[in-house]
Amino acid sequence: MGSGSGVGSEETARFLRDEIKYLDGVIQSSLARKSVLEARLRSLTGENDPAIDLAASDSKAEASKD
Repeated sequence: MGSGSGVGSEETARFLRDEIKYLDGVIQSSLARKSVLEARLRSLTGENDPAIDLAASDSKAEASKD
């Protein structure tokens, strides 16, 4: 590696940190949205059962197989 490789590494590290922060934000936003949708589903069905979560993930898995 040459003497200038440190600058590229610093830029790459900064880019990766920024991407990680962005993805953390996306994940948090998605989890918040998921919680809202689960609450709406529970209010519609009148159920407070973790099986709702499993049923939703099972139906997504089945749909992706088709």
